[in-house]
Amino acid sequence: ASAVVEEMLRTADSRTAVDSAPRTSDEHDSKAHADAEETLRPDKKSESLFGGLAAIMRDGASMLLSSSSSRAAEAARAADQRDDEMFDPRPLTNSERHAIDWMNTFSFQAPTTPNKLVGELLMEGFNQRAVDGDAGVLVLTADHGAVCATLARLPYHGAEHFTRSVPIIRRRIARRCRRFVETVVKVPTLSVEELIADLSTRKLDVEEAVHLLRWWSNHIRSRNSADARSSENLRNAIRVNVSSESGARLASWPRYVPFRREYGLSANDCALGARIL
Repeated sequence: ASAVVEEMLRTADSRTAVDSAPRTSDEHDSKAHADAEETLRPDKKSESLFGGLAAIMRDGASMLLSSSSSRAAEAARAADQRDDEMFDPRPLTNSERHAIDWMNTFSFQAPTTPNKLVGELLMEGFNQRAVDGDAGVLVLTADHGAVCATLARLPYHGAEHFTRSVPIIRRRIARRCRRFVETVVKVPTLSVEELIADLSTRKLDVEEAVHLLRWWSNHIRSRNSADARSSENLRNAIRVNVSSESGARLASWPRYVPFRREYGLSANDCALGARIL
């Protein structure tokens, strides 16, 4: 043991002698360069600290993005639910739920396995059938039953309630099979021009006319002011049935005569245009 201690002491003395020996200028430069590199080189503790901060920032950004996406999705669901309650309050029937399941079966929301080409060919076949007129793909509408997709329309902010001749897919149905109606068979949305064309072919009762005009004023004010340019055409298309007593007085009213002739109404036809109203 004493021999080992003596050997350790001699080694320490020799190191001290080397460190205390005078250095040349080259040795001083090499030593300074090595010290500078050592100072600039981050130690493992610093690397660990910066790595941890980067991971925290990355995780925080991911959480913010995920939270924003979830809030946006929740807001969209809430808006859809409000629109359902406002424009389509009637619950779905069993036959409508079966139709939704059928349409979602052919929505091709994920690639087919083991070969995605199968789904692509099926979708191509649907797209070809969708433009074949009466032989096209059928969709379920509210008042006309199953009709060709090219004849059907998607609802438009409540305008669908004032059409009679246009087959409309219910809002609750369209929302639950959105990919099928919008991407696979490409059902168009009801336009204001189609609404006006439908209104020009029939007469409204007073209550329906009141609902229509209230809806229109709210629509162009709060949802789509661009549709306001169609207000004149909508007003000209509206004809309102009135009571027979009022109709008898209208027959002799001078301002009503040119309107009646313009629309091809008989003397006993009790209808008022929005311009006269």
